[in-house]
Amino acid sequence: MFRRHVPVWLFGLFSLWLASEMAMVWQRLPTRLATHFAWSGEPNGWSTPAQFLGVLATVFLVFAGLLAGAGWLERIPDRFLNLPHKSYWLSGDRRAPALALLRQWLRWFLVITYAALVALMTAVLQANLSGAPHLAVSPTLMFGGLVLPQLAMIAWLYWRLRAPRETRHG
Repeated sequence: MFRRHVPVWLFGLFSLWLASEMAMVWQRLPTRLATHFAWSGEPNGWSTPAQFLGVLATVFLVFAGLLAGAGWLERIPDRFLNLPHKSYWLSGDRRAPALALLRQWLRWFLVITYAALVALMTAVLQANLSGAPHLAVSPTLMFGGLVLPQLAMIAWLYWRLRAPRETRHG
Protein backbone atom coordinates (compact mmCIF):
# COMPACT_ATOMS: atom_id res chain seq x y z
CA MET A 1 0.00 0.00 0.00
CA PHE A 2 2.76 2.46 0.95
CA ARG A 3 4.87 1.79 -2.18
CA ARG A 4 2.29 3.22 -4.54
CA HIS A 5 2.43 6.57 -2.71
CA VAL A 6 6.21 6.95 -2.94
CA PRO A 7 6.14 8.97 -6.21
CA VAL A 8 3.59 11.38 -4.72
CA TRP A 9 5.70 11.82 -1.57
CA LEU A 10 8.79 12.39 -3.69
CA PHE A 11 6.92 14.97 -5.75
CA GLY A 12 6.07 16.77 -2.52
CA LEU A 13 9.68 16.65 -1.32
CA PHE A 14 11.04 17.93 -4.64
CA SER A 15 8.45 20.72 -4.58
CA LEU A 16 9.41 21.69 -1.02
CA TRP A 17 13.07 21.63 -2.04
CA LEU A 18 12.46 23.99 -4.95
CA ALA A 19 10.21 26.29 -2.91
CA SER A 20 12.79 26.52 -0.12
CA GLU A 21 15.57 27.13 -2.64
CA MET A 22 13.53 29.92 -4.22
CA ALA A 23 12.75 31.44 -0.79
CA MET A 24 16.42 31.36 0.24
CA VAL A 25 17.69 33.12 -2.89
CA TRP A 26 14.72 35.38 -3.75
CA GLN A 27 16.15 38.54 -2.14
CA ARG A 28 19.55 38.01 -3.80
CA LEU A 29 18.26 37.47 -7.35
CA PRO A 30 19.04 40.16 -9.90
CA THR A 31 16.19 42.11 -11.50
CA ARG A 32 17.20 40.61 -14.88
CA LEU A 33 17.38 36.85 -14.42
CA ALA A 34 19.19 34.57 -16.86
CA THR A 35 16.70 31.79 -17.55
CA HIS A 36 17.97 30.18 -20.74
CA PHE A 37 21.52 29.07 -21.40
CA ALA A 38 23.49 28.02 -24.48
CA TRP A 39 25.39 24.71 -24.48
CA SER A 40 28.46 26.69 -23.39
CA GLY A 41 26.66 27.69 -20.18
CA GLU A 42 26.41 31.33 -21.23
CA PRO A 43 22.99 32.96 -20.80
CA ASN A 44 20.96 33.76 -23.91
CA GLY A 45 17.46 34.26 -22.48
CA TRP A 46 16.25 36.53 -19.70
CA SER A 47 13.21 37.18 -17.51
CA THR A 48 12.28 38.84 -14.26
CA PRO A 49 12.24 36.85 -11.02
CA ALA A 50 8.44 37.14 -11.01
CA GLN A 51 8.23 35.66 -14.51
CA PHE A 52 10.54 32.82 -13.48
CA LEU A 53 8.37 32.21 -10.42
CA GLY A 54 5.37 32.03 -12.78
CA VAL A 55 7.15 29.36 -14.83
CA LEU A 56 7.95 27.39 -11.66
CA ALA A 57 4.32 27.61 -10.53
CA THR A 58 3.08 26.50 -13.95
CA VAL A 59 5.45 23.51 -14.00
CA PHE A 60 4.32 22.57 -10.49
CA LEU A 61 0.62 22.83 -11.38
CA VAL A 62 0.98 20.83 -14.61
CA PHE A 63 2.87 18.00 -12.89
CA ALA A 64 0.53 18.02 -9.86
CA GLY A 65 -2.46 17.81 -12.21
CA LEU A 66 -0.93 14.95 -14.18
CA LEU A 67 -0.05 13.05 -10.99
CA ALA A 68 -3.62 13.46 -9.75
CA GLY A 69 -4.99 12.51 -13.16
CA ALA A 70 -3.02 9.27 -13.11
CA GLY A 71 -5.45 8.05 -10.47
CA TRP A 72 -8.32 8.31 -12.93
CA LEU A 73 -6.95 6.10 -15.70
CA GLU A 74 -9.74 3.56 -15.36
CA ARG A 75 -12.26 6.29 -16.23
CA ILE A 76 -10.62 7.00 -19.58
CA PRO A 77 -12.23 5.14 -22.49
CA ASP A 78 -9.95 2.48 -23.96
CA ARG A 79 -9.88 4.22 -27.36
CA PHE A 80 -7.97 7.12 -25.75
CA LEU A 81 -5.36 4.87 -24.10
CA ASN A 82 -2.22 4.15 -26.08
CA LEU A 83 -0.22 1.14 -24.94
CA PRO A 84 1.42 -1.84 -26.63
CA HIS A 85 -0.92 -4.76 -27.38
CA LYS A 86 -3.85 -2.74 -26.09
CA SER A 87 -6.54 -5.25 -27.09
CA TYR A 88 -4.81 -7.96 -25.04
CA TRP A 89 -4.01 -5.90 -21.94
CA LEU A 90 -7.35 -4.09 -21.70
CA SER A 91 -9.56 -7.15 -22.13
CA GLY A 92 -11.37 -8.89 -19.30
CA ASP A 93 -9.49 -9.59 -16.09
CA ARG A 94 -6.24 -8.09 -17.42
CA ARG A 95 -7.63 -4.53 -17.62
CA ALA A 96 -7.43 -3.61 -13.91
CA PRO A 97 -3.86 -4.93 -13.36
CA ALA A 98 -2.69 -3.34 -16.64
CA LEU A 99 -4.12 0.04 -15.65
CA ALA A 100 -2.60 -0.27 -12.16
CA LEU A 101 0.79 -0.92 -13.77
CA LEU A 102 0.33 2.00 -16.17
CA ARG A 103 -0.77 4.30 -13.32
CA GLN A 104 2.33 3.50 -11.25
CA TRP A 105 4.58 3.77 -14.30
CA LEU A 106 3.09 7.18 -15.14
CA ARG A 107 3.57 8.45 -11.59
CA TRP A 108 7.22 7.37 -11.57
CA PHE A 109 7.76 8.80 -15.06
CA LEU A 110 6.33 12.14 -13.93
CA VAL A 111 8.28 12.31 -10.67
CA ILE A 112 11.59 11.41 -12.36
CA THR A 113 11.01 14.05 -15.03
CA TYR A 114 10.00 16.57 -12.38
CA ALA A 115 13.14 15.81 -10.36
CA ALA A 116 15.31 16.55 -13.39
CA LEU A 117 13.45 19.83 -13.96
CA VAL A 118 13.85 20.78 -10.28
CA ALA A 119 17.59 20.12 -10.56
CA LEU A 120 17.74 22.29 -13.69
CA MET A 121 15.76 25.13 -12.11
CA THR A 122 17.92 24.98 -8.99
CA ALA A 123 21.02 25.24 -11.21
CA VAL A 124 19.47 28.25 -12.98
CA LEU A 125 18.84 29.96 -9.64
CA GLN A 126 22.39 29.26 -8.48
CA ALA A 127 23.81 30.53 -11.77
CA ASN A 128 22.16 33.90 -11.17
CA LEU A 129 23.76 34.46 -7.77
CA SER A 130 27.11 35.43 -9.22
CA GLY A 131 27.83 38.75 -10.92
CA ALA A 132 28.06 37.18 -14.37
CA PRO A 133 25.52 34.33 -14.71
CA HIS A 134 26.97 31.09 -15.98
CA LEU A 135 25.39 27.65 -15.76
CA ALA A 136 27.91 25.58 -13.79
CA VAL A 137 26.30 22.25 -14.64
CA SER A 138 26.96 20.82 -18.07
CA PRO A 139 23.85 21.20 -20.24
CA THR A 140 24.72 17.85 -21.80
CA LEU A 141 24.65 16.26 -18.34
CA MET A 142 21.37 17.99 -17.52
CA PHE A 143 19.83 16.95 -20.84
CA GLY A 144 21.05 13.37 -20.36
CA GLY A 145 19.68 13.36 -16.82
CA LEU A 146 16.30 14.29 -18.22
CA VAL A 147 16.14 12.19 -21.39
CA LEU A 148 17.98 8.97 -20.48
CA PRO A 149 15.72 8.02 -17.56
CA GLN A 150 12.69 8.77 -19.73
CA LEU A 151 13.98 6.53 -22.51
CA ALA A 152 14.78 3.76 -20.03
CA MET A 153 11.29 3.96 -18.55
CA ILE A 154 9.62 3.90 -21.96
CA ALA A 155 11.73 0.88 -22.98
CA TRP A 156 10.78 -0.88 -19.72
CA LEU A 157 7.08 -0.20 -20.32
CA TYR A 158 7.26 -1.63 -23.84
CA TRP A 159 9.15 -4.66 -22.50
CA ARG A 160 6.65 -5.16 -19.67
CA LEU A 161 3.62 -4.85 -21.97
CA ARG A 162 5.02 -7.02 -24.74
CA ALA A 163 2.76 -9.67 -26.21
CA PRO A 164 2.62 -12.82 -24.09
CA ARG A 165 4.47 -15.85 -25.46
CA GLU A 166 1.34 -17.73 -26.40
CA THR A 167 0.14 -14.84 -28.61
CA ARG A 168 3.60 -14.22 -30.12
CA HIS A 169 4.26 -17.83 -31.11
CA GLY A 170 0.68 -18.95 -31.56
